[in-house]
Amino acid sequence: MRLSRKTEELLIELLKNEDKGKLGGYISELYKNKSHAEKTEVNQRLGDIKNSGLANVQYGDDIAYLVSLTHKAYDYIEDNRLYIKLFDKDKLIEILKTIGSSNGINKILIYDIGSCGKSQIGWRQNDEYEWQIKIEAISGMLLVKRVAGEVEKEMSKYGFEVIEINDDNSTPRFKRYIKFAHASVIPTEPIQYGQKQVFNFENFFNDFMNSCIRLQGNKRASEGNEDEKTTYIRDMLNAANYNVLDQTKRGQSATGLQAGEVDLLVCDLESIPTAIIEALVLESVDSASIKLHIDKLSGYDANGLDKNIILSYVYIADFKSFTERYKRHIGEAKFNFPLTDIEDISNKQYSEIKVISSKFNRSGLDRELFHVLLNLK
Repeated sequence: MRLSRKTEELLIELLKNEDKGKLGGYISELYKNKSHAEKTEVNQRLGDIKNSGLANVQYGDDIAYLVSLTHKAYDYIEDNRLYIKLFDKDKLIEILKTIGSSNGINKILIYDIGSCGKSQIGWRQNDEYEWQIKIEAISGMLLVKRVAGEVEKEMSKYGFEVIEINDDNSTPRFKRYIKFAHASVIPTEPIQYGQKQVFNFENFFNDFMNSCIRLQGNKRASEGNEDEKTTYIRDMLNAANYNVLDQTKRGQSATGLQAGEVDLLVCDLESIPTAIIEALVLESVDSASIKLHIDKLSGYDANGLDKNIILSYVYIADFKSFTERYKRHIGEAKFNFPLTDIEDISNKQYSEIKVISSKFNRSGLDRELFHVLLNLK
């Protein structure tokens, strides 16, 4: 499960300062002259890192005083290309000289954007995460584009991606300007098209799971009734800039006679439905209750959405046995839309949260239903 962008940025800073032997001082600076709300946010992000098994954190008076990264932190950073230690100006010059030489462009320089002259490759560093490359050749559009492709390929090996390309063919010296940014700082928010926003379920599900983790660790919220717990989840998601509504009239009720109340309806910025979350309380593998809520969800879903979620607040001592019986039951039960391809996709970092994926066919299309089991015993 991916951490939030801000939490990943904190993880990178922890790594940098640990490398410099200055982690203790950096932790102190995180709290220095900060308001209570800002300190709470720091603790929340450190808590997310700790709960993901990426660091050991010790607190005193609600302030972290000792943080040490685990081997999982380095694996996480490497797997997600969050930080590259071995890339600097000299490495970039080496790349550009090699590519330029093999293509007959031998002039490598720190470029002035207004400069003119011979065929050249130039570069400018905006910060450690962003570089601008300029490639220029006399009457050599194809050459420039070929060289640009080679540069892009080499930069990708160090975790950098193209974020902007500008071509200038106003003179005989065709120029291409390419801006690269490291993958760790490229936003993962849904893609923007004009004023519209495309909903990304994977990003949403990660944030939803983080909300469940926080609910589980919040004694006051987790001891509330079903509506209070679901409201907590809704508030967490809305705070993360999602458009989540609760108790919304939609589709048909379980009887099929009137509109039913959706527990949580997730919409995009134009209020178009993108996912439904149906919540229930389970103290056993209650076949009647499970069928009622799963069939209710399909009744609410008038559009036949691609992915939906059934969230169970579980109160049972033997959670492992419960999970196995639940998984077996949903594969055998006769729902309005029978479930297939049942698979446990749980994050092994969390023993008390299970995620089971399933599929069903609706009007000739495969749909997915994710079952989130949250142990609150």
